[in-house]
Amino acid sequence: MPTEITLRLQINGEQVRRILPAHRSLLDSEHPRFWLYRSNQAAACGDFVIVDLSAPDPRRRRVWIVALKLGAALRRGGGPAGWQLRCAAAAVDELVARRVVAEPSFSLWSGDSAAVLTALGGG
Repeated sequence: MPTEITLRLQINGEQVRRILPAHRSLLDSEHPRFWLYRSNQAAACGDFVIVDLSAPDPRRRRVWIVALKLGAALRRGGGPAGWQLRCAAAAVDELVARRVVAEPSFSLWSGDSAAVLTALGGG
């Protein structure tokens, strides 16, 4: 699978607020903490890949692969979205190749955007 198909668009915090409108304050800052990548759904790596850039060292950055499910509670591990997330590792491998992160580790989440953003904000 060509890497340019896996993660085709990187967007900044302002665009995150438009796509995931709930809890806007999470992403309001001069230096957005999260980078959001739009996944190619045909590549079965979720809807979005979220990277926490608060650590300057790529080895310490956290990654979530997210499958959005309107109105659903957050399910860590992907829950019923397992098929949609089956190639998540390919998306993270692409982030490693781009040197955004250094470790190919990640968490799988599924749920409504409000539930995802609440979890990212610590509750």
